[in-house]
Amino acid sequence: MDIKKPQIPDFIERFSLYRKINPIWGSLHIVLADGNVKDSDVEFCRNYALEHGDHNGVFLADILMKMSKTQRRKIDMKVDEWEENAPTT
Repeated sequence: MDIKKPQIPDFIERFSLYRKINPIWGSLHIVLADGNVKDSDVEFCRNYALEHGDHNGVFLADILMKMSKTQRRKIDMKVDEWEENAPTT
């Protein structure tokens, strides 16, 4: 069975909200801010989030695990772009 990789646009708002609450990417910092994008790095972040009750961090780490390393590297920049163009309320 071929499971489709999640695409950044499908989760961009969720990543943006997480970064607004956690300006340096919280539990996901070593992946999304420092650029350590190996599966083991994402797993480390997921475990850290789980240990600290960061449910949103766990959810997003699960999404990151399904993404390619290239996608993981792009998220911070894509969130910047999305926030610049997001409609204001």
